[in-house]
Amino acid sequence: MNISIVKLPMKGLKEKITGLKKIDSTLYIMTEKTILFNEQSGKINVLEIPSGVFGKKPVWSTFFVTERYLLIGAKEGFWVLEREALTVVYHISGTAREVEYKKSMIVDKFLVAVFYSNDELMIEIHDLVSKQKVVDYLAGDYPAFMISNNNHIIKNSTSDYNDIESLALLTGEVKWKVDFSDLGAWDFNQFDKGKGMVESPPVFFGDYYLVVQVKMNYLVCIDTRDGKIIWKCEIKIRNSQCFNIILEEVIYVVSERTFYKIRKTNGDIIFSHDYDSKEAAEHDFNGPKSIGILVGGKILAACGSGIFQIDIETGQYLKVYQHDEGFHKDFDPILIDNKLFLVDVNDRLLVLNVD
Repeated sequence: MNISIVKLPMKGLKEKITGLKKIDSTLYIMTEKTILFNEQSGKINVLEIPSGVFGKKPVWSTFFVTERYLLIGAKEGFWVLEREALTVVYHISGTAREVEYKKSMIVDKFLVAVFYSNDELMIEIHDLVSKQKVVDYLAGDYPAFMISNNNHIIKNSTSDYNDIESLALLTGEVKWKVDFSDLGAWDFNQFDKGKGMVESPPVFFGDYYLVVQVKMNYLVCIDTRDGKIIWKCEIKIRNSQCFNIILEEVIYVVSERTFYKIRKTNGDIIFSHDYDSKEAAEHDFNGPKSIGILVGGKILAACGSGIFQIDIETGQYLKVYQHDEGFHKDFDPILIDNKLFLVDVNDRLLVLNVD
């Protein structure tokens, strides 16, 4: 696999990158002042953000794309744009209401917004067709993750991450809650070392099954219809960033310590490979900074200051590109037409050819 840098004349890329999303074959890039999007033809389109509408230098906390809408948001409020026309169709101002917005997403025709008000965390639902608020309700603790499935919001419900709950979208009624306290306690000693909590983004397979990392060392599969735990798998990833990729019947788990192949139907470990810590350090393979992507039977992942190719059969890795500045952990790589888009730690876009 050969990787080489691409020079694209994309206006606005000297600004801080605040969002990077793909839907279908279109790439959306959000900066402090501009939305850029790359259509399948390869043409780069630019939308200059009017300062009077979005603020002079907003710091975006949300960037969400659906087939119809583009949602961007900061703590001061949210703006919903028609995806094709890129015109504002709905706006919520947090400044006017003296609230601070956090996470948000779009579910069907509804905007789901999380905000703080009078020291309480709230979720409010807005109808984007009628352009009005439908309902709001208490959200519990701040969600480390929040996803939707079948008109329900699935999120962690306590600050110690001991459980996950599913809320009815339009009422906030708890449909089910899963308690993970039997898996042991968090190792809070790591917080003193500045490592913070380790999380991997939840992934779905089929219509209902959610795979999520909990308690550092466990991968758990949940049926989102009733919250039933289908299987639990103990894995060695403590204090390591990791990501999960599902391909056909296998879940691939990659961390700086171990590579796993896990059968998605029952959680059985098919294969594992432990990395030599000294060798990994010499090669700067110090844990994935983002979700990996599959290219030609190999996983490409940003680790440390390099792009690594990981064999899905053996877990063996090979550095295929060096980027001394390193990569931003909050932006996952995106592949479009053999071009790999990444964001580095300086919030600059890096575009690479993948042959």
